[in-house]
Amino acid sequence: MPSWKQRFESVRRIVTKERYSPAIDAGVDWLTYIIGILPAVPISQVAAIANKIITDKRLRSRLEAIAASQVAADERIDQLKEGLSRVERIARAAARNTDTQRAILQLVNELKAAISEDQSHFRLDTSDWSEQQIIDCVIDADRVLISADKDSLNLIEGSKVESRQVDLKATRRSKNIIRNTQFNGPAGSVELSGTHTQEGSVSLQDASIAYQGGQSGTTMGDWHMGTDADGNFVIGLRPQQTVEGRCPACNREAVFSAADLAGKTHIECPFCRNVAPLWPVR
Repeated sequence: MPSWKQRFESVRRIVTKERYSPAIDAGVDWLTYIIGILPAVPISQVAAIANKIITDKRLRSRLEAIAASQVAADERIDQLKEGLSRVERIARAAARNTDTQRAILQLVNELKAAISEDQSHFRLDTSDWSEQQIIDCVIDADRVLISADKDSLNLIEGSKVESRQVDLKATRRSKNIIRNTQFNGPAGSVELSGTHTQEGSVSLQDASIAYQGGQSGTTMGDWHMGTDADGNFVIGLRPQQTVEGRCPACNREAVFSAADLAGKTHIECPFCRNVAPLWPVR
């Protein structure tokens, strides 16, 4: 059995890495403590549980009330720098306060009930120079997360996604390419016709698209919609051009940034990994 310190370390690492919203950053130590004391929670579910606490108004208000009570009883909690030492201080303060323990137990019970009500989840994680494809598929899940990280690529083509919320994440030189795919929610839909390259963090709910943080958005040809480096919403032509071409080996069409091709004489196909001379600009 891992020690409580090891458990808190593992939970905090996951919560810090899988950031769904700025509110998670603001409460990362409190989330680490609450999730860390939950029994039998797999590490693979930590990020989803953190997001559930933050997005559920009742759960979030209970956590904020617990935090306020703890800080009032022990002011040094807020004086400590964020990190494991602060999490351990929170744990020690809670152990000395029976009212806090009852409030935490109530929060934990409500969290368990809220999680059990979730219908289903679909998650696609691609990392470390990898590629995955979803072609001509139907995805039906309450929550969908499609993530590419560290020079990786996901392709979603000719598919239909039925979900209350779809989160698309592409970080560290990675991309999600969405082509001719429809996203349907309970109260509306978003259809991405043609080829769209997605970077950063984008969420789709019903007929709306939300951009999380800086440099997040979708690009189709020269047309971009999303955020700039400072997180400001932008829409229109991007100064950076894109290049489209067809692979001579697999005959698939791909989109590249002109900056990525600068100075290169050959390029690797993101679908079949065939290396060929640079394709003609269309």
